[in-house]
Amino acid sequence: MPRVLTEPVQINQDVEEIVFCDFARLQECSFSYPKNQFYMYITNSGSHLFHIKYNGKSATIEPSDYLEIKENTSEFQIYCTTGSQGFEVRSHAYCAETNFVSQKVLFMDPNPLLSTYNCYASLCSIVPINEENKPWFYSNFTQICYDYNYNWYFFENHNILDTCPWLENYKLRREMISKRFTSIRNFLVDAINDDFYCYLIVNLFHIPSQYYNKSDFPHEILIYGFDLENEEFYIANNFSEGRYVLSKCSFEQMERAFNTVSVDWIEICMYRVKSLDYKVDFNKRYFVNSLRSYLTGQPSILQPAFPSWWTYNCKYGLDVYRHLITIIRNTSADDYLDKRVFCLLQEHKKMMVLRLGFIQEHLKADVALLTYEYEKLAKISAILGNLALKYNSTKNVALLDKIIYYTKDIMEQEDVLIRKLLLNIEENIAVNID
Repeated sequence: MPRVLTEPVQINQDVEEIVFCDFARLQECSFSYPKNQFYMYITNSGSHLFHIKYNGKSATIEPSDYLEIKENTSEFQIYCTTGSQGFEVRSHAYCAETNFVSQKVLFMDPNPLLSTYNCYASLCSIVPINEENKPWFYSNFTQICYDYNYNWYFFENHNILDTCPWLENYKLRREMISKRFTSIRNFLVDAINDDFYCYLIVNLFHIPSQYYNKSDFPHEILIYGFDLENEEFYIANNFSEGRYVLSKCSFEQMERAFNTVSVDWIEICMYRVKSLDYKVDFNKRYFVNSLRSYLTGQPSILQPAFPSWWTYNCKYGLDVYRHLITIIRNTSADDYLDKRVFCLLQEHKKMMVLRLGFIQEHLKADVALLTYEYEKLAKISAILGNLALKYNSTKNVALLDKIIYYTKDIMEQEDVLIRKLLLNIEENIAVNID
């Protein structure tokens, strides 16, 4: 008959622990718990090895060595081949009185408004655009940048997850996880159970993606759910050749991906949706500053905000197009175009169209003609993106001239449209600009 272990002792609000000592014998002995344990730490305190079986698996524990089991386990068997060997087992389970569930998946919009980068897509998936938050969304995502040091293109306020008014946000250093939790898996389950989305760096070599089992690649990932029965996390990232998708990975894959990160530039970020007891208005002053800075090639806000890992060595606004044209002119058949910049330009035009519709409706400014012109720019941006993808797949250098033509066309048209928009705002909307 299986041995029934001692009663558990609650060690914090959510977790209870069972610690007991016994001997491994020549005859296999079975030990059972009253419920699943999510973590077990078994130490061999004898002078000879012994064997353990659990969940259809088997392992050998040498003298003075230990075995960690990081999966749901309610029963195990132990035996030895020499005498009787002492052992200690320390295991953890979730308290029965907590709100813990075996599966929890936080809300995610599968079709986020923006998705060039994980942080934009994660924000728009967690906090989809609605009537309450439209003024904030449309106040942002106007200025674009190119960073020389890291060779990438982005919206100026890139750390948008940290500044969203509808998200609580907290940050932990990686070493805090190991000090307070037995594994990243346990931390993530606890966090999600408390309604926190977790955003952190993992090594995509261990996560199903284009880098899976091919090359080490540290990158941000969003974890928004768990399934204890199947031992899976629900995750989101630009997994599918740069396309943002909702996916899954095993607990074991997450452990390896977290523990093999070579560099971390964001630490462990936790976000929880919250309600506001105040109204967020459209920031007309910031929007106008962004438009003017777009024309002059200047930052419209003091970015990067501390702490940050990107630099001030940037191009802004229309200067991004000029830089991009230079890059394309110097592109050879051996080079690939960075498709992210073309995605960013498409999403920038999409945001401008939506923003102008908001201004037309809520600020009572007649920008219908400008909206129509920006809709045409949005279509040209889509053509430009398709040409870039076609070049990357065919390496037909004749396409580069077309890509340069459309890039220059968008730049020149946008220069005119933004000047008209600024004039319209100055004539019809009261904006206090210092």
